[in-house]
Amino acid sequence: MASGPTNFFEHQEAARRGTGRLVVLFLLAVLAIILSVYLVVAFLYGRGTGAAALWNPGLFAAVTLGVSALVAGGSAY
Repeated sequence: MASGPTNFFEHQEAARRGTGRLVVLFLLAVLAIILSVYLVVAFLYGRGTGAAALWNPGLFAAVTLGVSALVAGGSAY
C-alpha cells in the first residue's frame, strides 16, 4: 500500500473532480425538472395553438421559482 503526501493529494484531486461532476449533474437534473414541470403546466393551462400556447415567459418564471424553491428547501432540509 502506497503512502505519502502524493497519494493523499491524488485522492483529494479525484474527489474534487467527482464533486464537480456531481454538481453539474445536479444542475442538469434541476433544469430537466423545471422544463418537464413547465411543459406539463403549459400543456394543461395553455391558451391558443402551436408555439404560442407552449411558450409563456410569465408561467416559465413562476414554474422556475416554484421548482427552485422546492429544490432549495429539500436541499436545506
